[in-house]
Amino acid sequence: MLWVSGGVLMLHTFFSWLLILKLGWGLIGAAITLNTSWWLIVIAQLLYIFITKSDGAWSGFTWLAFVDLFGFVKLSLASAVMLCLEFWYLMILVVITGRLENPLVPVDAISICMNINGWDAMIAIGFNAAISVRVSNELGAGDFKAARFSVWVVSITSVAIGVVVMIVVLSTKDYFPYLFTSTTAVAIETTKLAGLLGVTVLLNSLQPVLSGVAVGAGWQSLVAYINIGCYYVFGLPAGIILGFVLDFGVEGIWSGMIGGIVLQTTILVIVTSLTNWKKEAEEAGSRVRKLAFAKAVEMAISLSALTTSLSSLSFSSHVSQRPNTLSFATTLSLSRFPKPPSLTVSATALAEPETEDLKKFVKSRLPGGFAAQTIIGTGRRKSAIARVVLQEGTGKFIINYRDAKEYLQGNPLWLQYIKVPLITLGYESSYDVFVKAEGGGLSGQAQAISLGIARALLKVSEDHRVPLRQEGLLTRDSRVVERKKVGLKKARKAPQYSKR
Repeated sequence: MLWVSGGVLMLHTFFSWLLILKLGWGLIGAAITLNTSWWLIVIAQLLYIFITKSDGAWSGFTWLAFVDLFGFVKLSLASAVMLCLEFWYLMILVVITGRLENPLVPVDAISICMNINGWDAMIAIGFNAAISVRVSNELGAGDFKAARFSVWVVSITSVAIGVVVMIVVLSTKDYFPYLFTSTTAVAIETTKLAGLLGVTVLLNSLQPVLSGVAVGAGWQSLVAYINIGCYYVFGLPAGIILGFVLDFGVEGIWSGMIGGIVLQTTILVIVTSLTNWKKEAEEAGSRVRKLAFAKAVEMAISLSALTTSLSSLSFSSHVSQRPNTLSFATTLSLSRFPKPPSLTVSATALAEPETEDLKKFVKSRLPGGFAAQTIIGTGRRKSAIARVVLQEGTGKFIINYRDAKEYLQGNPLWLQYIKVPLITLGYESSYDVFVKAEGGGLSGQAQAISLGIARALLKVSEDHRVPLRQEGLLTRDSRVVERKKVGLKKARKAPQYSKR
């Protein structure tokens, strides 16, 4: 994204000079250059999404896009309304200034100030995007303390930058207007507005951050109503009264609208400070679990369709002399053919890492063995025992020095079951899991592994206890099959009594 924006910026600068100054197209050239630059950014970003194949990139169209679609549309519309109300508010300032008597100089001055404010706003918008993603990720993972700490860090950082920019604006108020104009009257008017510009820059360093927190936590509708009340019910009328009724001019209009920003920022600070982040994390976790369940259902449907398709085929297979090559001879019998056609399918299997290689890999990741690790948990089910170690990684599962998919024979139910604790907390791609399992069957071992992972996650953070407990992942299933008794048909079932 950085390279895309940087490349488009260079093109934008060149064509702005070419069309506006060199060819003399003026405002028409500026409009053409700006619109073309925006379209280039959009097209380049789409190509990046479609072409990139790295981890976490777009993997293609899926029916999961329609899961909880109404909730997504509702949040999207609320976000659009919230952001539009914020951006339009300061744009209206220029429109209202144009209704003053002799508006040419004030409009030029306010346009210069809005340009500088827009440059500074890009920094705050960057923090807006960062904090929204961070808050949503931490809440989805159930780590409400990290979400709250992130809000404090980004807010303090953004405000510090805003203070620096405000000092720069106030200290250069007699000089920076001449970067935009050669008209003395416009430069003098801009200097008069520098104080209001400094206050606006400072407020806009915090306000977008709080809006980003709202997006990450899902409060878009609430903030949209706050924006309507603060901006358009209080700030805009106050600016009109100060500017036109009390005849303070452009300074009065801007001062009234700053009052709306101050009120909105104060309310958002109060809302953020009084937020129960633990409750927000629990609600976000429930949404993550809902999506994970939908994904598991889609996988089960796909496997069911594949099983149905393969059940109608008759396979005879043999292993060829060539390594890693498996040949299938498939016979399809149809009544309308006098002679059944034969179809030969050859598939080359990808060589999996040998057990010895996996043993070396596990030993390199777990120096000192399982007992020497810190994030470890033990799970039991029936006669199966699983000792689990978690290490930060990319989501690998290794059971008894074998890949989990191979060890569990590709059973989708067992594979999904061992991942449930990680999916519940949003950690499915954050940890590598190493397991030593013994006793019982594969079903019992899968359930023991799930319990062991859940217990190991408690050593990562005690905050994980509540979501794991709510899903019943910390409770051992103590049920076992009762042994058959002598003289009985089963453990308790006796032979039916007969009088004859």
